[in-house]
Amino acid sequence: MSAEHVQAEQGASIGSLVDRLARRLADRTFPTGEHAALRRLSTDGPDLRHTVALYRLMELAGIRAFDPDGVRRWAAIINALALCRGAHHPDRRAGAALYAANFSEARLAALLAADRDTLIDLLPRVARRLDAAGETMDWGPLATLLLMIGRDDARADEIRSRIARDYVRAESRLSSRNPQPAV
Repeated sequence: MSAEHVQAEQGASIGSLVDRLARRLADRTFPTGEHAALRRLSTDGPDLRHTVALYRLMELAGIRAFDPDGVRRWAAIINALALCRGAHHPDRRAGAALYAANFSEARLAALLAADRDTLIDLLPRVARRLDAAGETMDWGPLATLLLMIGRDDARADEIRSRIARDYVRAESRLSSRNPQPAV
């Protein structure tokens, strides 16, 4: 499935869908029980008690996933956003936020090399790490990466490169402000 098909399937850009999801999850009026259900989502086979909350949020955001794989991918994205309480900021580059949250280079490499199933497993860890560090980030690139893996690998590789570049730029900016003493 091409990137255009995924976006046409969604009826909106992936970034705008992530924005809608994050705003809803960060909204203080969002029902506590539904938020808890989304935090407990299992993408291996969502518990039927949690799927109602999943489909309700997908409907509110305008997400139209028609196949089980698409639902599974969106469930992973929604679960991650629920775990970090919707801590999404479209102007906070993913790589820079991961660096700021002390995400190691080895973890970043594993994240960027991940296939679909591994990325689905890693997203909750990323969300918990960002939440613990009090960091927000643009979840659009990771959501797009997950939606593109195996569907549009060229686009997935572009996203991987952008996240890595942003991580290195953040690292470089910090090291130029705090130069290491000569030994």
